[in-house]
Amino acid sequence: MGVIIPAILAGMVTVMTWLLLKHLRMRYRLKDINQPRSYPVVGHGLITKPDPEGFMNQVIGMGYLYPDPRMCLLWIGPFPCLMLYSAELVETILATGKHLDKGFAYRLLEPWLGKSILTSRKEQWRPKRKLLTPTFHYDILKDFIPIFNEQSKILVQKMCCYGQDTEDGKTYEKCLHILHSFTKKVIVERKEALKESGYKMEGRLAFLDLLLDMVQSGQMDETDVQAEVDTFMFEGHDTTSTGLMWAIHLIGNHPEIQRKIQAELDEVMGDEEDVTTEHLARLKYLECVLKEALRLFPSVPIIMRELSEDQVIGGVSVPEGVTLLLNLLLVHRDPAQWKDPELFDPDRFLPENSVGRKPFAFVPFSAGSRNCIGQRFALIEEKVIMAHILRHFNVTAMERVHEVRPKMEIIVRPVSPVHIKITRRRPIVSP
Repeated sequence: MGVIIPAILAGMVTVMTWLLLKHLRMRYRLKDINQPRSYPVVGHGLITKPDPEGFMNQVIGMGYLYPDPRMCLLWIGPFPCLMLYSAELVETILATGKHLDKGFAYRLLEPWLGKSILTSRKEQWRPKRKLLTPTFHYDILKDFIPIFNEQSKILVQKMCCYGQDTEDGKTYEKCLHILHSFTKKVIVERKEALKESGYKMEGRLAFLDLLLDMVQSGQMDETDVQAEVDTFMFEGHDTTSTGLMWAIHLIGNHPEIQRKIQAELDEVMGDEEDVTTEHLARLKYLECVLKEALRLFPSVPIIMRELSEDQVIGGVSVPEGVTLLLNLLLVHRDPAQWKDPELFDPDRFLPENSVGRKPFAFVPFSAGSRNCIGQRFALIEEKVIMAHILRHFNVTAMERVHEVRPKMEIIVRPVSPVHIKITRRRPIVSP
């Protein structure tokens, strides 16, 4: 015993010394990158704001503090995180097929979303992405438009009831077991329906049908299906609903833009109640408005990547293993790419105004091979819902844009609830 304890202590000291030297070598290699003063091991932990609003202000402030090159280094304890916020620098990462692993923060989502297409390492992600991509083909997405119309009509009817005093919106606080039980119920119900039909599935299959077909063929197990459905429920509702909230708030602050949207809707749709694929293709200005809202408030403001090999970024050789923070919010507000970047101006996205813009200057759904698989689904859904709302109502924002303070959680939310006043502009038709 007298020999074992000193040996253990010596081993611990050796390991800690090795880790410290490794950390100091990393700090030396990254010393030429812009960064606030930090300390070994604790990094920027002593100055990092712990609350979502303070952290967002801090991150945005660093973008203004280090404008050239548009990158800076943060130390999360002993771990380096390189934040990039220009179209050119982001392109060096997303345009290659090399750096596909997400950062360490995504592992915190695994108890909720499992090893899904969002959270999994590239070895697991590649086959899943290949299998799931066909479920988001436009031929399948078109079949969801009647559902979007039906649910949008229900929303419009409910909005008619909001002329009286209401609560400050809806609070989303979901425990994991509630979420999992709900998605499990969806899976079971669809599985039973397919069982009754004798698993007759032909042609292109929708998302859940394809997953269940993979279970039947042994390509996935039910745990995999649960993880993907949980992920789709999260990515398919929370990001979209928040994106619509920001869009309505911005439109409600700009009545002249709202009138242009409504004029387009009246011209394209006439007296028709349902939005069709033909309507969607012609609602050009509405699409510009939704894109401009996503530019100012991308639902997911920062995405992460982990360098799979050494990479020269901004003239500095950054070693393998460093976590990259791709700050889409600051990329979208880069004055080199966007004139008056803080202004809400949908005309930016008209074809004649998009000439010469860097391809990675607008990436609300990420870009490259690991972009958002459901981005077309989300845009179609937003267009249909917004079309129904603005055909039937005028919306007026109760807070000015500068009065609403954003905070950074997984997605960008307002610190306090935002409010709108709605007035009816045409009769409501029951779904």
